[in-house]
Amino acid sequence: MNDAVKGIYISIVDIIGIFIPGFVFIVGLFSLTHQCSPEFFNYFNEGSSNKYEWISEPLSLGIVFIFSYVLGFLLRLGSIRLLQNILHYQNGI
Repeated sequence: MNDAVKGIYISIVDIIGIFIPGFVFIVGLFSLTHQCSPEFFNYFNEGSSNKYEWISEPLSLGIVFIFSYVLGFLLRLGSIRLLQNILHYQNGI
């Protein structure tokens, strides 16, 4: 496998395997928080004419991207360990 193909493969794994699960987790967390406590979102929306204006700023998008990647990486590490434990108990070892 040459270096260009290897780089594309690593990029696809990074996006599909790490970033997307982290982003979905953050979206779910914000959705659950909004359902449970609307006051949480009122903190971000005070004095703003647009309801989600704070998320459209480049700094906010960068922070969401970084948190998504970090959470996705941690979820991936945890899921590998969890799958190893499940296989360990299924095989009776």
